[in-house]
Amino acid sequence: MLYFPSGVRHHLPFVPLLLLLLLSGCAELPSQRVPESEASIGDDYSARTLYAEGAYARAAKAWLRLAESTPGPTGNPHRLAAAEAWLAAENLAGAEGIVLEMDHHSLSRSQRARHQILSARIALARHHAEQVLRLLNPEQPLSQEPSYRAWFHRLRANAYAGTGNHLEVARERVALAEFLLSPEERRENRRTLWDALSRLTATALQYAQLPPPDPLGGWIALASINKRYVGEPQNFVQALTAWASAWPEHGAHLELIPELNRASEVAVISRQHVALLLPLTGPFATAAAAVREGFLSAWYEETFEARPVISLYDTHDKALPTLYAEAKAAGADFVVGPLRRERVQELANSPPLMLPTLALNYPAAGGKMSDEGVLAPTPEKLYLFSLSPEDEARQVAERAWFDGHGRAAILVPSGDWGSRVHASFSTAWTRLGGILIETQSYTSSAHDMSTPVAQLLNIDDSERRRRALQKLLGSELKYETRPREDIDFVFLAAYPAEARQLRPQLKFHHASRLPIYATSHSFSGISDPRLDRDLDGIRFGDMPWVLQSGDYPLHQRLHSTWPDTFPPLSRLYAFGVDAYRIIPHLGRLQAQSGAELPGLSGRLRVGPDRRIQRALSWAKFVRGLPRVLDDEAR
Repeated sequence: MLYFPSGVRHHLPFVPLLLLLLLSGCAELPSQRVPESEASIGDDYSARTLYAEGAYARAAKAWLRLAESTPGPTGNPHRLAAAEAWLAAENLAGAEGIVLEMDHHSLSRSQRARHQILSARIALARHHAEQVLRLLNPEQPLSQEPSYRAWFHRLRANAYAGTGNHLEVARERVALAEFLLSPEERRENRRTLWDALSRLTATALQYAQLPPPDPLGGWIALASINKRYVGEPQNFVQALTAWASAWPEHGAHLELIPELNRASEVAVISRQHVALLLPLTGPFATAAAAVREGFLSAWYEETFEARPVISLYDTHDKALPTLYAEAKAAGADFVVGPLRRERVQELANSPPLMLPTLALNYPAAGGKMSDEGVLAPTPEKLYLFSLSPEDEARQVAERAWFDGHGRAAILVPSGDWGSRVHASFSTAWTRLGGILIETQSYTSSAHDMSTPVAQLLNIDDSERRRRALQKLLGSELKYETRPREDIDFVFLAAYPAEARQLRPQLKFHHASRLPIYATSHSFSGISDPRLDRDLDGIRFGDMPWVLQSGDYPLHQRLHSTWPDTFPPLSRLYAFGVDAYRIIPHLGRLQAQSGAELPGLSGRLRVGPDRRIQRALSWAKFVRGLPRVLDDEAR
């Protein structure tokens, strides 16, 4: 039987958008006393007592002393216990040192299994997901003990979560369910499994279908129904009934099916008369016009019978309470807007809202955003929808983490926009468990971008050392400048003009192979390989509407109608379309776990704070053109 100290904690990085996947509960594994001499019993008992009390470092040292006094292989159980204690104390170096020094040939089979789990836990804590998967070979498990198999599948699930491979997360969670003992653990495992499948696209779920009686097939079929019938309550209920007949003994019947049935009964939010509040005059009128035209384009696409009445209100120089009163008096039953952050803040601070409202930005919150990018708590009846750069920065952090990176450098513009993006990325990155090595800012109006890049890569320090050594020796030195080697990637926050200068500087300073991640702001949205060839290699998140414009006939129609104004503002047109289309689905998206609406601006969810979450598509510049990265099956 495997032995792990009781109360062992599962140390995993914190992931905001994948919290259920990476912070799932961990079953305690059964303990068994290791054969030991009478002289060592007292020391081992002391170590166990220290561990039970949470004094993990002292317990590790006690077990190490015991191992030193126990010759040969008989000391292996104490070394393994010490490594586990160091892990509980969050001392990865201590645990890794023990594991690496142990003679693998001296371990019994059960000890090798325990050693393997320790190695995988350390690799996962170091963000080496691929190493975890190599260590834990599903074709050759070292033990059939339930405790070992629970660790085995849980670690593999979390490793796949770390790479963004949600289908394999679900597969491992299905396997893990067999070895979980408590109802709480099984319940949490089901929720984590469901969350993983909910992150797959409808296309990926369709390709992954499995027939009965495979339990994973039941989960996949249910997740596919959940995506396919958002906004179609009658079809949704019928599909659930058919699913229940096909999978009568499935684990989803315990909690998820009742929850989905309740969600299907949520009343569709009325939009018989929509008041659209935008700054139609003043400095924001151009942006507001693009949102308005997108909104009305979606309205025109509906059948005459389904169209609500639309009333337009100019927020430029009128108080929101006045506009609300006018809208309500005119018969409006739903409000969309306002657009500016300051006006959304005004709305959030106002008395209880008279009408359900979809604000088109986040509150300014006195110029500062909360860690989640919104003012908490969000007032009742208020939904928040935004093309927020802070949200995009958080998704960049998650993407870079999924891609296997652990040490980041940040290059942002000076000023408020750069500070907000920097704060959002760094908060998300450190919560994930990543390390922030360096931050540099640049001036957008500067003609020479070499200095901030050199500082980011420590080129300036290297050059100073060269000059000092040359002065000391009194002769010229042959010297090749090399960038620092302690960063895995650079997060670049820049608009196209600046990105086209900064990326070549990174190449010039011998960092051409260093991965660069950016928000959508680095891409103008207009394909121009001549101008954007300098962006080659940059990975960025953006709207499906922008990256796959040929898939949307509406994109072509709007481009033809407004050939001059549409291209630079196409994201705002898509934002307006999504703002219109999401209204009737808000209630169900909020009530239905994992439900998404495929939008032009991304895959749309409603978070627990009634913030619309936008999952972006990902692309990489190749020969000056954005090439969509194939993540459909992840």
